[in-house]
Amino acid sequence: MKVNLYVGVMMMFVKSIMKPPHECLTAQIGEDLKSVISILEHHDIQAVPVLDGSFFIGMLSKEIIYKRYFESNQPKDVYLSEFSAGDLVEKEDL
Repeated sequence: MKVNLYVGVMMMFVKSIMKPPHECLTAQIGEDLKSVISILEHHDIQAVPVLDGSFFIGMLSKEIIYKRYFESNQPKDVYLSEFSAGDLVEKEDL
């Protein structure tokens, strides 16, 4: 009985903090990094899901964007406009 109660409470908790899909902040795979950084900074968040239409591809974080920028040896403006969310998305076991 305790297990069922615990599972029920956890489901209610998770459900209470989940946002409906139309309220979630996301990036599309073709969106340039300048736009993604703008979303992250404006909403003070660290990462966004990356979608291909409505299909989940992976996650993209500020850390990934900044790390790949320093590895790219390109000027910041070129890097932010030439690369898209789909180029950097992390696809590891999510």
